Amino acid sequence: MQAKKYAGEAVTNGLRKKYVTPQGEAAGLFIGMRVSKNGTEYEDIYYNEDAQKMILELVSAE
Repeated sequence: MQAKKYAGEAVTNGLRKKYVTPQGEAAGLFIGMRVSKNGTEYEDIYYNEDAQKMILELVSAE
């Protein structure tokens, strides 16, 4: 789902950081925190139920 229309990734101060575009927000994507296996907290993209349905529709159309 990292189509430029919905989300992307930028490098700031040497760190890669994900972001959600306004179109992505409208589709149900948002940024939330996760914790890695070694306990490091990081931002990741989450999808609400509407976004999950959209993804399934796109995949099943292929």
